[in-house]
Amino acid sequence: MTPEEAEIDEARESLPQRLAPTIPALVLVIIAAHQVYLARTHDLDPWKGGGFGMFSTSEGGKTRHTHVFVTRASDEIEIDLPEDLEDLDERLVVLPSDRRLGEFARELSETIRAEHPDHTAVRVEVWHTHYDVDDLTPETFLIRDFSSEAVDGEAG
Repeated sequence: MTPEEAEIDEARESLPQRLAPTIPALVLVIIAAHQVYLARTHDLDPWKGGGFGMFSTSEGGKTRHTHVFVTRASDEIEIDLPEDLEDLDERLVVLPSDRRLGEFARELSETIRAEHPDHTAVRVEVWHTHYDVDDLTPETFLIRDFSSEAVDGEAG
């Protein structure tokens, strides 16, 4: 094939054929941008969501945890996380969005109803432990706090 024939053949390629090689790179950029957006605006754990953030922190997974509370007429008590909610808790700490917090609070209220039938609300806190780069001193801070009132024995 002569150089002129190669140019004519290349000119005959359609736009999709010419753009096809760039699609994987474009998809990667979109996924990375979405992960950064979620990490910056919705508290996505940097070690999750495709793993792009794992290269920007030395903390590794398992630096987040929840505390759950039951409110009764006279007091609020912290309770242990029910075993039934451990899977839901793992998803919650990765991306503690309002929707997930609400779902978790509803499930928590239903799960503890037998043990705490007089509860009026539940509260869920998501915490993050950060380790100092120089001396590895841990510092824990609150990421999200969500309360849900109980309505007729259920969280609403």
